[in-house]
Amino acid sequence: MNYIAMICGHNSGRSQMAQAAFNYFKKLFPSVDAKYEAISWGIGIKENGKVNPRIIETMKEMGIDLTDKGVYFPKTIDHPDIRKKLKEVVKSFTMGCMDKKCELPLGMRVKTKEIVDWGLEDPAEDETDVIAVRDKIIGKVLELINELNS
Repeated sequence: MNYIAMICGHNSGRSQMAQAAFNYFKKLFPSVDAKYEAISWGIGIKENGKVNPRIIETMKEMGIDLTDKGVYFPKTIDHPDIRKKLKEVVKSFTMGCMDKKCELPLGMRVKTKEIVDWGLEDPAEDETDVIAVRDKIIGKVLELINELNS
């Protein structure tokens, strides 16, 4: 399997939305579905953190369920599930929230300089339009899936 990494500061909002959207929409493209899976992690994880409830509700409106706590929970790059997938990461994206440079571990196929930033607003801020952020993520995810499908 080839993994698409969605990386964010706290892994409680944008990266979780991007992971869920990719894994949901890729099913419409059998060749992408067979080869790729999105994963996510965060750089500044809060202990016992949770996915932002505003994110869960906004994605639910699209039919995308983020309530599986075995999949959708804040995790670091050192989480065992992430560690075993790192060498198969083929693309990496940050969500616009990195206040420090995101460094990828040595030995990965993707290099730090190849990380693409999507520059998204932080839905943790009360004044942020979460639906607009979700829609931008879905647009970027669909562009990525189309690129992988060609």
